[in-house]
Amino acid sequence: MNYSPHSLANKQSASKLTPLKLIVINFQSVMAKRAALLNIIHDHQPDIIFGCESHLDNSFASSEVFTNGFHVIRKDRSIGGGGVFLAVNDSLVMSEDPLLDVDAELVWVKLQLSKRPPLYLCSYYRPPNSGAQPIVQLNESLSRLYNRNASPNVILAGDFNLPDVEWQDGHGYPLTMSEMNTVFLDVVNEYGLEQCVQESTRQNHMLDLVFA
Repeated sequence: MNYSPHSLANKQSASKLTPLKLIVINFQSVMAKRAALLNIIHDHQPDIIFGCESHLDNSFASSEVFTNGFHVIRKDRSIGGGGVFLAVNDSLVMSEDPLLDVDAELVWVKLQLSKRPPLYLCSYYRPPNSGAQPIVQLNESLSRLYNRNASPNVILAGDFNLPDVEWQDGHGYPLTMSEMNTVFLDVVNEYGLEQCVQESTRQNHMLDLVFA
């Protein structure tokens, strides 16, 4: 299980907001790592958990996995592995946004902040060896959001499985000119997203990323 804690504020008014505490976790089966998850929640007290590779299906109720105090939005795979979720602290006002759903492993939540524009949260997983199509679908989802909101506040996080992209000062540089890398960096640049993770998340690669 790989996880990384972060503290982020709204980009447009960061100096005026209490940062949200968020954790991005690649579980490779959340049920098998439930004890570790509960320890992470106890130690870090996160506001939001972005989870991927949950390996859940409809035979598992969210209450079997998560501690009280979180509202959980899931998108499970119908067959084996994968799966994403967002767990949002009950103290925050949130709603699902099904119009942003596409044929990819992602899930969106709209977070309503007091006296601030809403914050859109997306948990995303691109399986290894899945090519550029999941990124094309992510672009479609972002396009729907940006077409109805001129400058939405977004936090996009998860496991992108792009080891051949190097990240420096929030910007990505392809180490190989594959279609996958090119398409992804075009999406990131199109929507003005900056990458926030500064350390390797697995071996020497940044695979689990946070964009805001």
